[in-house]
Amino acid sequence: MKASELIKLLKKHGFRFDRQEKGSHEIWANDQTGRKQSFQIVTQNKEKSK
Repeated sequence: MKASELIKLLKKHGFRFDRQEKGSHEIWANDQTGRKQSFQIVTQNKEKSK
């Protein structure tokens, strides 16, 4: 799954970007459920910089 597809899916289910973690990990939060989840989001720009 592409990073852009995952982000669209997260937003569709009520998640919002909360903060950046180390490396390519991001924390996404759902205010309706109070849940926070870590995802590894790798985009081409991040891959090229490695």
